[in-house]
Amino acid sequence: MTKTKFFRATLSAIGAVGLSSALAFALPSDRFEGAPTIDEAKPTMAVYVWSVRDAEYIRFHSNKADQQFTGRICSPGRIEVQERYKLEPDDKLHTRRKGTCVAFELRTGAGADGFGFHSRGGDITFDIKLNGAAMSVKRIFVGASGVHPRRVPFTKKR
Repeated sequence: MTKTKFFRATLSAIGAVGLSSALAFALPSDRFEGAPTIDEAKPTMAVYVWSVRDAEYIRFHSNKADQQFTGRICSPGRIEVQERYKLEPDDKLHTRRKGTCVAFELRTGAGADGFGFHSRGGDITFDIKLNGAAMSVKRIFVGASGVHPRRVPFTKKR
């Protein structure tokens, strides 16, 4: 995907955030609490989302070469990326809509990428795709208990 096409797709997707967050499956915030157990030595195709105190984290794991994770995380409150985890130079994180959304395009080999962020109030909606298709909910693990959302996008209800 060219840089221009990525930006156009991202802006178009972010423009629809009100609609997608209204349609998103909501999980209570306590389901997000606690870091999951992730075996870095044995990567699987998965996404892990969790909270510790006031910080949110997302990790994208792949057991295959050249997998592309794309999507956006949006909230009515400002989102600030605080940590970048094993991101390579061609991985992209872009803050949009006056800081209320983070769009991402991350390529992973056999390993992991991710980031941590703070959101200042309101629900947080996660829309995640793998190689252009909605991520399978069976591959999304939320919080220490590893619960799966019912569908993508999904929302952390605050």
